Parts: sequence; C-alpha cells; structure tokens
Amino acid sequence: MSLNIVSNNGLPPDDPAVLIKESQNYEFSTSVPLNIWLNASSRMIKHGHSFASQGLIGDAYVLYSKFIDLFVKKLSKHPDLNVYKNNFKRSGILTKEGKSYKQYLELRKNLPPLMAVSYTHLRAHETRRHL
Repeated sequence: MSLNIVSNNGLPPDDPAVLIKESQNYEFSTSVPLNIWLNASSRMIKHGHSFASQGLIGDAYVLYSKFIDLFVKKLSKHPDLNVYKNNFKRSGILTKEGKSYKQYLELRKNLPPLMAVSYTHLRAHETRRHL
C-alpha cells in the first residue's frame, strides 16, 4: 500500500520539498501517551522498510522523515519522557560506559553519510522514473 504521493501531473514528485512537506503533515499531541507515539514510530520504520523494498522510495522517504521529525522535534519535548529518562538513569543503560551509549555514538557518527546516500539514491531513482 503506497502513500500515493503524486504531483499534479500524476507522476511522483521530483521536488524533495514536496516530500518534506508531506513528511511534516501529521498532528502531534502531548495528551497522547508517549508509549503510543513510540509504537506509531515503530510502525513508521516498518512500513518505510517495506516501501523501500518495493521501490517506493518517495513513500519510504516520507515515513523515514516523519519518524525523524517525530523523534527530534516532538517526542524530545513530550512530558512523559522524564519518567522514561529517570527509569533509564536508574538502570545504568545510558552511562558513558554502557553498551547502548557506545552504540548510539557509533550510529550518530554514521548518520550524515547515510542521509547523504539516501538523498542521492532518492534523486537518482526519481530521475530514472521520469526518463
């Protein structure tokens, strides 16, 4: 099932601005519990992977972008987050010596090159579709 992101001429949009705008098209409310948002974000990633494997790169890009927007801009300010943070602090998982923190640093280091590759792949795929 595709998100049906199309331009006025019925072709996939070749303008990344259209995809970015679509990725920010959702409503966020802090009255919705954090665990519900976490479950929704998990489904975004799952469906994004599915779309990417089907060659629906634009749709995958929108879901991945929604996921990032949700985590970076919205969930980081959710009031329930402090409860989760306190539980993690007590568990010791987030200490600089912890395995999760080291994995986080490794992933963070690789994020800019991965994003550049994804963008380049998206543009190349969209260009091929218009030929």
